[in-house]
Order: sequence, then structure tokens, then C-alpha cells
Amino acid sequence: MGERMEKKAGMRPWLKVVFALSLALNLLVLGVVGGVALRHGGFDGRHHHMAGGPMTRALSQEDKRVVAREMRRNYREQGRDGRAAYGAAMQQLVEGLRAEPFDPAPVATQMARMREMLGRRVAIGQQVLLEHLAQMEPEARHAFAGRLEEAMKRRWKDRE
Repeated sequence: MGERMEKKAGMRPWLKVVFALSLALNLLVLGVVGGVALRHGGFDGRHHHMAGGPMTRALSQEDKRVVAREMRRNYREQGRDGRAAYGAAMQQLVEGLRAEPFDPAPVATQMARMREMLGRRVAIGQQVLLEHLAQMEPEARHAFAGRLEEAMKRRWKDRE
């Protein structure tokens, strides 16, 4: 009884919050990816979300295949550097999150770097989509516009 009870080393409360937020963010990303897979029939090349979301979904199945093929070709021409750079930015972000004392500036820098990389991919996807739309026959482009309009009505009907 005379022995002094040592304080049990535990996780600091603020670190618990950081881990909880990290877990929540991971679950959110997993949910979004799973939702896209379920809603659009998986990731089999028929739909590429980086090309424009609703615009890509409004394409016919054949047009989706053509656009996805062209996007993959464009990404391959860029090489694997983009994927490696994104992975490096993610690793630096993780290191920044673990740094003691925590400094938000390096984390913000990596988030901005990752946003820029993703933005370039989105721009490529939109350019590929635009070029494809420019080559469509008027009837096909009008049908695309109709499907896009219907999707917009379904999506935003409750927001008005």
C-alpha cells in the first residue's frame, strides 16, 4: 500500500481527437468510394468520375467507354510521375500530422499540393470530354443534354 502508484501513460486527449477525426475522414472517403461503386456499377471503365461527374454519367455507355479510354491514354502519356508525386504528398501530409509540436502550415501545404494535382487530372478529363462532345452528331449531343437536364432535375428538385 505504501508503494507510490505511477500514473499510467495514456494517449493525450487532443491526440484522441486527431485520431477520431482521421478515422472519420477515412470512413467518409471509404463511403464515397463505395457509394460511387454501388451507384455506378463499379469501376470497370464505363464511367470515370474525374471527367465531370453528372456530365460523364449522362453519356451513353459507348461514349463513356470512348471517353474513359481517351482519359487513360492521356494519363499514361503523363507517366506514373503523377501517382508517385501524389503518394509522396500524402506521405508528407501524414508526417506533418504526426509532428510534435503540430504545425498546421506543412499539412496545409501538402493539402494544397494534392488539390493542385487532382485539379490537373480533372482539367484533363474535362478537356477529353469537351473534345468528345465536339465530335458528336447534333442528335447525340442533344440526347446527352436531355439526360444531363434530367439528372439535374432529380438531383436538385429538393433544393429549390
